[in-house]
Amino acid sequence: MQYFRIMGQEPVQFVIEMGLGACVEEWSMLTQRLQEKGGVLIYERAGVGRSNAGSSERTPRTIAKELHELLGTVNHDTKMIFIAHSQGGLYAQQYIRMYPEEVKGAILIDPLSAKDFLFKEQLTKKEYVQSGVDKSQN
Repeated sequence: MQYFRIMGQEPVQFVIEMGLGACVEEWSMLTQRLQEKGGVLIYERAGVGRSNAGSSERTPRTIAKELHELLGTVNHDTKMIFIAHSQGGLYAQQYIRMYPEEVKGAILIDPLSAKDFLFKEQLTKKEYVQSGVDKSQN
């Protein structure tokens, strides 16, 4: 079971895809503001926080599919706006590639991408450190 909350009135118009290890409450100020515009779905991915561990490998494709299944259980607009932070950006991008017909727009905040490894290969060590792309130290 995935833990989720819907803030505001359905149908869901906004989906928040949080960064690694984040919890629903960290986004309460934004969800309070967004719910004035429409329903907001915020959830904790399988294996995170109050959600049960997933039975499938934790890949962006699996996570996007699980979100799609979760959205199938709630009343939502035919096109939604995704707001994603950090690692959630990677999963939101995958969702958008898999289900483009369900997406009105996306706001990506400091997103991880499937090609972040290229920074380490193409930048000097000093440039890499200064870029802030390596979030493993946070």
